[in-house]
Amino acid sequence: MKEQVGVVLGLLLGALNVARCSAGQAPASPQGAGPLQPARMVVGTVLTSASGPPIRIRVRPNFRYAGGQRFILREVADAEQHCFVETSSQNAVSRAYWIQFEQFLPGRSGKYAYESDQPMNLAGLSMRVHVRRFTEPPAADSDRQRAYDLLAKAGFVVPSPATRVRLVHLPEADGRQELMIIYLEPAETTAELTPEEGRAIIQRATEGPSISR
Repeated sequence: MKEQVGVVLGLLLGALNVARCSAGQAPASPQGAGPLQPARMVVGTVLTSASGPPIRIRVRPNFRYAGGQRFILREVADAEQHCFVETSSQNAVSRAYWIQFEQFLPGRSGKYAYESDQPMNLAGLSMRVHVRRFTEPPAADSDRQRAYDLLAKAGFVVPSPATRVRLVHLPEADGRQELMIIYLEPAETTAELTPEEGRAIIQRATEGPSISR
């Protein structure tokens, strides 16, 4: 009898997750059911998302998929990460893409805002771009720490210092969901980027992924 109840419960939860995905929401995970499972699919270097937004991102074939994960970020947002890397000797990361889908949890107030970032268009998507140098370790509870942990667990060495480009798209007018495409490469210095260096790394970052909807 317990096995039958478990089967029925599993079917009901599966149906609920399908309904949530169709409505543009991330699948629910029952209390105590273990780690959240990624809702997006990756085949080779192609990531496909059915919602938040519906999109397909193809990373160049010289990159390889390092893995994905989904978690609750700082008890405020549902975050899902997928990482692709290009490596040099001894699995040192020479370039990486960290793609993140994120949305505020129901009942949590707030919205994402990037008005201070530079606007740009990428494959028809309105995005905001920001460049910075990473010279310090990430905060222990940050999404960057989660991405670094994922890469380390897969056996890759994350560069430090590093330069990153953050591309952000807000798929809904209410600003409660975001898609981030983050490009990372080693930095030879901890000095501030010059405008020329900033433009050059943005170009390198936007050349890697191919986006379709």
